Amino acid sequence: MNRLGIQQNARGEKLLIQTAIGNVAAGTTDGTLTLEGATLAAVTGKRYYVLAVFGHLAGATATNVTLNSKGSGAGTAISSTKQIVANGGWVQSRGTEIDYLYRTKRGEALTVTTGAGSTVGIDLIVLLDD
Repeated sequence: MNRLGIQQNARGEKLLIQTAIGNVAAGTTDGTLTLEGATLAAVTGKRYYVLAVFGHLAGATATNVTLNSKGSGAGTAISSTKQIVANGGWVQSRGTEIDYLYRTKRGEALTVTTGAGSTVGIDLIVLLDD
């Protein structure tokens, strides 16, 4: 089970804080992440809020990683490009819907784009709200 907790939004609604994961191959554009085995897809009228990112490069060739908000067509970068060194990683965290790292546009999916280096393992802590 990947539910990490519950947070209440400004309207008093309870929101699940969950972990999304993915192993994104090198050279992938708009690679998908999964949440409880299902693709982290667009939800009408909702945004994904990224509260924390844990990334690890599973190989000896450095690569870059960008998180995207993806509607139809190409995704739009919502993070800066992160350069990961060979066999290295990075961690970023915040903690609330108000103090988030990144968020998608309403009704769009959350995807990952990687450079031509090695496969990147990604773990995100996310919540879904308007």
